[in-house]
Amino acid sequence: MLARANLLRMRGRWAEAADVCVEVLRKDPSNPTAHSLLGDIYQDQGRPEEALYWYQHALELNPASEGDRAKLTRAQETLEARQQRAEWEAVIEGRSQPVSTALQVRESLQRVGALAGAAICAIILVMATIVSVSERPVTAGDDDAGTAQAFRASHKAVPSSETAAEQTLLSELRALSLGARSRPARLWVDPRTRSVTLWAYLPAGARERSSAEIREAVMRDGYRLARALKGLAGPSQSLGFDPNVINVEIIGPTGPSDTRPALLFLGTLSPEHLVADPESATPQEFDRFYTDVYWGPDLRGQ
Repeated sequence: MLARANLLRMRGRWAEAADVCVEVLRKDPSNPTAHSLLGDIYQDQGRPEEALYWYQHALELNPASEGDRAKLTRAQETLEARQQRAEWEAVIEGRSQPVSTALQVRESLQRVGALAGAAICAIILVMATIVSVSERPVTAGDDDAGTAQAFRASHKAVPSSETAAEQTLLSELRALSLGARSRPARLWVDPRTRSVTLWAYLPAGARERSSAEIREAVMRDGYRLARALKGLAGPSQSLGFDPNVINVEIIGPTGPSDTRPALLFLGTLSPEHLVADPESATPQEFDRFYTDVYWGPDLRGQ
């Protein structure tokens, strides 16, 4: 469920992603990943006050999480920068007494805390209702700075800080000779859901082909990279566990004459589908291997 929620978040379907996270919290109120993912959802929407609350709870549940601590710091910096900007605007507009940034931050946190407390109470009430009816029958129902810069410009919803393990894994993946044109740019590992999300960058030179050829090349690149990640997986390998799912997202220029990076492809691969030879697999096979596929607008429907 959390892997699905993160996929919805990456596609900008924030309300749906939040609904899935809340459903997880109804089943498991102490799940730190669900709290952290809710923080990501609000941070992506430019709502650092709400993001702060969820990151704080994630850290309370998992104090050793370096990633959540970095996210909390980023949300605090975003909120403080916004308040400072408001103070300067007040001065410029001639207001006599701009409100203190620190005071505004505290007040915002207090308001968020009150709202969040009400939300938690609502969740508890829902859980109590579920328990009260539990006896009823259940029915069905980059290598270089250019790649990294282009990647950041195209995808602002990526966690801002990588852990040491993720950096090591990314370096090992980049060091492999895979024959892929797409260059691994970032990694996000979630051991609780046993999932890995990989972002890769396709350079402009690879776009000088027809749309059908680009689609096939993109799926083949993603499959190569996912297979390589699977090879690095396992309790004794760099990943430290066998993943249940690998999410692959490929970005790149929209065309040879337009170097602005944009989303090209997003798809999910399960380990049981990573058994074919990526060089000989056909487009039809890739269509069967990938699930939750999303194409960028310039490649969609081709």
